[in-house]
Amino acid sequence: MISAGLKWLIDLVEKMSPPDWMPERFRRLGAEAARLLVQQRNARTLKRLIAGRLGTLDDIAEFLSARASPMRTPLVLISQIQRSGGSLLSQLLDGHPALAAYPGELRFGHTVSDKWPCLDPARGVDANFAALFDLKFGRQMRKGYIKGGDKIVSQDRNELVDRNTARHRFIVIPRVQYLVFKRLFERTQPNGARDILDLFFGAFFSAWLDYQGTLEGKKWLTAFAPRIADDEATVAAFFDCYPDGRLIQIVRDPKHWYPSAKRQRKAWRDGVGDEQLLDGWCACAESILRNKSRYGGRVIVLRFEDLVGQTKPTMQRLACELAIPFEPILLTPTFNTQPIGANSAFALEKPGVIESPLARADLLSISERRLIEAKCEPVYERVLADGAGGRTTSAR
Repeated sequence: MISAGLKWLIDLVEKMSPPDWMPERFRRLGAEAARLLVQQRNARTLKRLIAGRLGTLDDIAEFLSARASPMRTPLVLISQIQRSGGSLLSQLLDGHPALAAYPGELRFGHTVSDKWPCLDPARGVDANFAALFDLKFGRQMRKGYIKGGDKIVSQDRNELVDRNTARHRFIVIPRVQYLVFKRLFERTQPNGARDILDLFFGAFFSAWLDYQGTLEGKKWLTAFAPRIADDEATVAAFFDCYPDGRLIQIVRDPKHWYPSAKRQRKAWRDGVGDEQLLDGWCACAESILRNKSRYGGRVIVLRFEDLVGQTKPTMQRLACELAIPFEPILLTPTFNTQPIGANSAFALEKPGVIESPLARADLLSISERRLIEAKCEPVYERVLADGAGGRTTSAR
C-alpha cells in the first residue's frame, strides 16, 4: 500500500512548477522523478484493482446507497395454483413503463416461502433481510435467468429432459443488495412491515445492475407468488401491508390445467396422485371466491383461456383496472424488457403467447375426464359465474 507520505510527495510534485531560477538539469531530474513516482503509484493502484481491494462490491453499494430510496409503490400480487398463467401474466406486465416487475416468483426467505413474511423493525436488518431474500437469485446471477428450470417431463419417455430454453443475463449481486438495504434501513428507520417491504424492493431494484427500466414514475410494483392467495391469513396480511394493493387470480379450466399440472417437474418427481392434484386446484378456486367476496374490487379475476386466446382485450381490460395506459408491450412476454419463451410443461412450438394450452383437454383419459367433472366442475362454474367477470361459459 502506498504510504501517506509518498502520496503527499507525488501530489506535491504533480502540482508544483519548478521555479525560474532552477537550472535546466535539475528541472529535468525533477520531472523524471515525478514521472517515476507516478508510474509506481499507478502500478500499485492497478494491482489493488485486480486484487479486488479497490473498486469492490462495497464501493458499488456505497454509490448505489447514496442514490437509492424506498419503493413506496403499491403491489399488484399475482397468485394462484401453478400452471394457470401466473408466469405468463407477470411476463406480459414486465415491459410496461408504469410497472416495476419483480422477476420470476416472489419467494419469501429460505424457510417458508409460500406464507406472508413476519417483518418487524425491532428484529433489525439481518433478520428482516433474511425473511425476504430469495436464495435462487445467487444461482441465476451465475448461470443466467430462466423461468421454470432446466428440465421438463418427456411426454413419450416419462423422464426429465432438457427444455433448451435460453438464459438471460441477470446481474443482481446479493451482497450489494444487502448493503443497500442495510443503509436504507439505518437511514430511514422503518416503522412497520410496509416500510420494510418498501426498503427491500427499493434496494432490490437499485442493486439490479442491468435493469433496463427507470424507477421514476412507477405506478405499481408487480410480482407473481404462486399458491399464497389460497391461505386466508396470508391474503389478510398482504392487504394489511398493501391496503392500496391489488390481488390478481387466474382460473384455468381444470380439463386443460390437469395435463400440464401432472407434467410439472415437482409433481412428477414427488409422485403426486390425481386426487391430490385436483384438491389443490379446488382449493385455489375456492380461494378466488372467498377473496373476491371479502376484498371486492381489490381482487381481479381473469380466465386463463381469455389471457391466452384473447390476449389483447384481456390486457386492455387489466390496464383499465390498474389505471395505466394500454401499451403494445403488454402483448409480448418479456424479461427485463427482452422477449422470453413461455414457461410451459410441454415443448415450445414458438416464442411469445402460445395457444396450444387451450387444447390440453384432448390429452385426458376417460377416467381422468370423469374425475375432473365430478370433483372440479361445480366450483369452476361458480367461479365463472361469481368471480371471473360474470362469465357462465368456458372454452372447452
